[in-house]
Amino acid sequence: NNVLTSLSISRNGEPFNTSLYTYQQGKKEPETIKVLFHQTDDSMVTENNYYYGKYDKPDSTFITQTERDGNVSTSKVIARYNDAGEVVQLYTLDMSGEPLEMVTYELDDKGKVQSVAHTTYGEKPKFTQTFFSYDQNGRVVSTNNTTNQKQEFFYLPNGLISNIYNYNPEGKLETEYIFEYSFFE
Repeated sequence: NNVLTSLSISRNGEPFNTSLYTYQQGKKEPETIKVLFHQTDDSMVTENNYYYGKYDKPDSTFITQTERDGNVSTSKVIARYNDAGEVVQLYTLDMSGEPLEMVTYELDDKGKVQSVAHTTYGEKPKFTQTFFSYDQNGRVVSTNNTTNQKQEFFYLPNGLISNIYNYNPEGKLETEYIFEYSFFE
């Protein structure tokens, strides 16, 4: 069962954060995620309790986030699936049942994401929709959203992602993500 156990992110060559993932035996969804923020010497722990439905995938998840200062927040995510067992909607609520956000996936007949609509609720509601373009190998090569932001994706010969370019609404390169990989047995 190959699962992600740690992810380290650096900015300008300096460590930014490290995420450590733990799993229940035989499951692919992380039970606990510990994030260490190196520059601020801060941390956060997310605990996920999954409830499984008909597709052996979580149909709801209760999430508890605990920050280093002791601040605790809880939420519930409800997943909806299409007839092929592919997730088509994630609906996040606070524990009192108030909606926080909704993500809806539009899939083609092969299950490939064509667009993602993201709505946030509350004091400053917001809606964006992102559209995806693919190469001949089925990999995402670019995204464009309704706020005129663009991303471009580049890959290594083995198919792993090497770079992501993020462009602001004016079309200027804003950030570049460079991916480096280490594999352990």
